[in-house]
Amino acid sequence: ADSRSVGGPVAPVAVVPSVNPAAEMQDRDVLDAVAEAESLVRDGRPHDALVVLASYLEGGPVESSERYSRALFLLSDLRQMTGEVELALVPLFEILRYPPSQTTAERARKRLNLLINAREQQLINAGDLVGLVNYFEYLVSEDPGFDGHRLKLGRWLLKSGEVDAAARVIRETGLVGVEQAEIDLLLDEIELARTALPVERQAGAMFTAATVRGGSQGGEFRFLIDTGATMSGLAESSLQSLGASLVEQGIRVHTANGVVELPVYRLQELRVGALVLNDLAVLGFADLPRGADGILGMDVLSRLGGSLAGAVGRP
Repeated sequence: ADSRSVGGPVAPVAVVPSVNPAAEMQDRDVLDAVAEAESLVRDGRPHDALVVLASYLEGGPVESSERYSRALFLLSDLRQMTGEVELALVPLFEILRYPPSQTTAERARKRLNLLINAREQQLINAGDLVGLVNYFEYLVSEDPGFDGHRLKLGRWLLKSGEVDAAARVIRETGLVGVEQAEIDLLLDEIELARTALPVERQAGAMFTAATVRGGSQGGEFRFLIDTGATMSGLAESSLQSLGASLVEQGIRVHTANGVVELPVYRLQELRVGALVLNDLAVLGFADLPRGADGILGMDVLSRLGGSLAGAVGRP
């Protein structure tokens, strides 16, 4: 007889999932450490909590779990509470190296950016350009997959006068945490810096100072750099006060507001960066963008050299 038919249908056999006792023990240890550390914090003992948690996490797993990430987040918080702000970054870097989930990675990145921005602002307030360069060099080495650090390193290298070093960094910068427009704008600044043109960036536009002599009077003015403008110009009221001579009553000019007629004046001299131009014809503007005394167009910029590839600061 067929034994399979004896006694009716055979009951299904339950499949018991394999268990890793060492992993379960490790998870329990981490949870116990977090609970103990949180209790110490509630008791007003953050330094003791830091010691407890750091000792548990020493020599942690190669790959992170959500429980382990929870402990790392707490460790970062405790280091901030006890004044170890620089060390507070380290647990967040560890989470980002082995993120257990996309949500956890995004949370770690957000916290990391807040800490980085706060420290950057401290160094800016102290006027510490060397410290800013060193700080972002450290961040690039610890978090090499995030291009946002490279972009800022390039900016601070440029501010420090290390133009070629800034260019090298930006050539290696990808698009992780960075917009292409940000890279293009910094490349334009690097190109301008190579012409010895002093540049100030504000709200996505670039400005430079130039000394102007109209006729009997001279002065320094703040120009918006506009690679989309054919001719440079100043406010007409400024040109008149400088004693610049009127050359033409009105020529048709294309602007962001459409075609307008503008007068043309002649300057005795314009000095910008290392460039000196004599007998320069410029436009007299009735309206200018906020914060600008004038516009520096390609009639001047083309004589500085370089490609000036991006169209920035259009009026």
